[in-house]
Amino acid sequence: MFERPLRIRYFTLTEANTALRELRPIIDRLTEHAGQIRELLLFLREPDNVNEQTRHEAQREVESLRKEVKDIVETVAEQGIEVKGLSPLLLDFPGLRNGQEALLCWKEGESVLAWWHHLNTGFAGRQPLAAEDGGAWEWCN
Repeated sequence: MFERPLRIRYFTLTEANTALRELRPIIDRLTEHAGQIRELLLFLREPDNVNEQTRHEAQREVESLRKEVKDIVETVAEQGIEVKGLSPLLLDFPGLRNGQEALLCWKEGESVLAWWHHLNTGFAGRQPLAAEDGGAWEWCN
C-alpha cells in the first residue's frame, strides 16, 4: 500500500524535524482520514444498523477518503519520507548515521523525532537518539 520515496534523500536530524513540522498539517489530515476510514468500516460491519442507501453512501465515503490518503502518502513520499503505517502513523526519514544508511523514525503522538533504526530492523529495532546523535546524522544531498 505504501510507496517508497520517489527519490532518495538523506535527512539530518535537524532537516527531518523541520520537514516533520512543515508537513504537520497534512500529517494531521492523514491521521484524521485514517481514523474516519476505520470508523466507517466498523459501522459497515454492523448489518442491523445499515440500510442499502446508508451502506452505499458509507462505501463511497470510504473510497473518497482512501483516495485522499493515497494522495497524501504520495505527497509525503515526494519529500523523500517513507510512510510505514497508518494506525498508528509511522514515518521514516532516510539518513546517514556515521556513514551508514539508517532511518530516523517518528510515531504518531511524538512531538519530534527521538528514535532511529537500522534499515533491516524496522520499528521493532527502534533505538532512542542520544544527545550526541545530533552530529551523527550527516548531510550529503
